[in-house]
Amino acid sequence: KVHGIHGLEFRAIYVEESKKRFNHLSDYLGKSCPAGIECHALHGDYSVLQDKILGLCGEESFAFFFVDPKGWLDVGVPKLTKLLKRPKSEFLITFMYDFLNSAIGMSDYRYQISQMLGNLEEKDYRQLDQLTPTARAEWVVHKYRDQLKSVMGSDGNFPSRAFHADVLHKSKERVHYHLVYLTRHH
Repeated sequence: KVHGIHGLEFRAIYVEESKKRFNHLSDYLGKSCPAGIECHALHGDYSVLQDKILGLCGEESFAFFFVDPKGWLDVGVPKLTKLLKRPKSEFLITFMYDFLNSAIGMSDYRYQISQMLGNLEEKDYRQLDQLTPTARAEWVVHKYRDQLKSVMGSDGNFPSRAFHADVLHKSKERVHYHLVYLTRHH
């Protein structure tokens, strides 16, 4: 373990699925990992590597997870479950709303949508169709946050909590993605 500032230990775990980007990342970390930080590069799908990631995190330490996928399917609640259940953890998840929003009305994507928002009924889809773009984005991100919190659970007396920030599309006046923050800390 590496001791950083004031005796704190820092460990950074990077996961990259693309072999080419993983090789670049691994080379970079080998040469440029900051002093006082133990860096690990893992190759593969983070959802498959969760046991290894959790092992590197240890059981007693605080962990902060930043999950930044290329699309929206990689942050489905079932894929995050093992990480979400870890005590003493907080999360920042890039929720690619714009991509998910495009798929909501397509019946071929109902299963994938349920992985993000839970099981929606026909009345939910009809309601979504009637909402303004802003109200629709709020409804979807709150539903996603609720799904994450239900899996994350509480930490003793403190329930899980979620917040989000809207990130607008650079050339369109609408939400492109959300940054979703999860914690159990009061």
